[in-house]
Amino acid sequence: MRRKQKAFTLIEVLVACFLISIVFIGIVGGFRLAIKVVAQSKAKMGAVYLASQSIEELRNLSFSNIETSEDTIILNGVSYNIQTLVEDFDDCADGTISGFDCGGLIVAPDVAPNDYKKIKVRILWADFFGGETVLSTNIASDGLETGEGKGALRIALSNSSGQPIEIQTGDQLPPCPDDTIRIINQTLGIDQCYGTDLQSIGTRLLILDASESSNDYKIIVEKQGYGIDQTFKSGEEYNGSIIVAPTRNNPTIREGEVYPITFIMDESSDLTVSTSLSWGGGSFLDTFLNQDKISEINNLTIADGKATLAASSPVTYFPSGDLVSDAIIPAGITQWYELEWSDFEELQTDINYQLFYSTSSDWHLIPNSNLPGNENGFDSSPIDLSSLDVLEFPNLKIKTSFSTNNLEKTPTLYDWQLSWKNGSATPIASVNFDLRGDKIVGTDASEELIYKYDGNYSSNLSGEKEFLEMETDNYYFSDFNKDDQSLNLNQGLSPMPYNLSSGTTTAVVLYLESDNSLLVKVQDASSTDPIFGAMVSLSNSPLEYEEANSTNMEGEALFIPLDSNPNYSLNIEADNYYNKSYSFGITGEDYKTVGLERYE
Repeated sequence: MRRKQKAFTLIEVLVACFLISIVFIGIVGGFRLAIKVVAQSKAKMGAVYLASQSIEELRNLSFSNIETSEDTIILNGVSYNIQTLVEDFDDCADGTISGFDCGGLIVAPDVAPNDYKKIKVRILWADFFGGETVLSTNIASDGLETGEGKGALRIALSNSSGQPIEIQTGDQLPPCPDDTIRIINQTLGIDQCYGTDLQSIGTRLLILDASESSNDYKIIVEKQGYGIDQTFKSGEEYNGSIIVAPTRNNPTIREGEVYPITFIMDESSDLTVSTSLSWGGGSFLDTFLNQDKISEINNLTIADGKATLAASSPVTYFPSGDLVSDAIIPAGITQWYELEWSDFEELQTDINYQLFYSTSSDWHLIPNSNLPGNENGFDSSPIDLSSLDVLEFPNLKIKTSFSTNNLEKTPTLYDWQLSWKNGSATPIASVNFDLRGDKIVGTDASEELIYKYDGNYSSNLSGEKEFLEMETDNYYFSDFNKDDQSLNLNQGLSPMPYNLSSGTTTAVVLYLESDNSLLVKVQDASSTDPIFGAMVSLSNSPLEYEEANSTNMEGEALFIPLDSNPNYSLNIEADNYYNKSYSFGITGEDYKTVGLERYE
């Protein structure tokens, strides 16, 4: 009789293998990490050994041969970068080259300021976890001090208020850290990075070899949040220009003398620049889909997006009727713009339009002295309202009167709108402009000024340009153009220069103008909500002009600059809306509101 034996299924075997592999992967990973930690420890021991060996080798050199150097050595399979930084030190015990003792009393200047050398050996490696080891020592001369061929450079850093600025980084060879005082002398082969003194805040005194030629020591000072300052030598290039006469020359170090130099640096600032039209617009629009915007109606019918005389019988209309809009009370209005409408008047029918204003609770017809033709009513669209004083007429109502001499016919009103301008800035996209500051680095061969900050920039599609970490200065914006056509800066609203204070995050609006422009606002005919992303196309065949802009979140599309001409065509398209087209002339700063009807 055969006995049944129980065995593992394939799934059970696979699960077991998976669990075992997880355990072994953890063990192997831990083992590899342990090996890496041991190797890192050996690498650090090797770095300490090399640093100690380097210092001993320096002690065996003659005092004059101890110099800054850099080398690469491979030890036990690890590549080490060895930086030996040497600085001549002027000890105050025998007086300094500046003429002071350790107590700050005035003494005879030390004619031999290189009392001893401060040595820093910096070992860096990138293998394993990477690291850095630093050993320091001082080495004095066995012989008498002579001071031969040595001078001093005293660097002071402060802000405009006289407060010292610290650069808290150690001395090292390039590449320099973000905060540094970099000293370069190509003739003497010097290129080293320094920080300020820990005892004398905001200063650094360096004992250096005397110059072999005039202005051969270049200084570059960098500090995050403060920008860059530097010295120059005649013949250097800066932003594409050759400096012939620097504003601040490279120092010349003379034997036994101190060269003092001060750099004034203020906290940098962030600046957002907006290119904008100085005005925006608003409008009251009614397409008569309902009576929501009507305050009074007599003998008229509103239906299917139109207003007509009401029927007095199955085959005739009332002889007259009228309707009055709701009160139009714009916020922030700076100028009334125009009244326009779209209607159809059959023979023997008529529609005319009038405007009213209020005093407290009463509404009055605007007299002809303020709006010529208003007392008899208007019949031809559009009507220019720019002469109306917004303080005297802060709110308006539109009244329209229908009449017919043939009771079988009625005139039809499809829509009306009243528009105005306000103080809301309208962004102008993709504007090119020049920007320069007041600070000067020197002059060129033609004695033209070379500015520290001078460049050409463009605003983005939102009409903005962001500048980060700009120095405090007076800045000038100029030479504005869009599509190779000039725009003018309204200096009354945007005076120049613009003073950028230190340590701020701020914004400036550049209000631009053109002799002719068109601002189009596209909105839903029913809700009057702005339509984002509508395509607005403006063209003029005689001028060979054609441009298309997409509306922004406010439903606006701006065309600037333009030529004055009576033959412009405007076409507006938007998803899920009926298209609209217009033909009209443009003169001056024009504004148009367009209501689009949604598909049924």
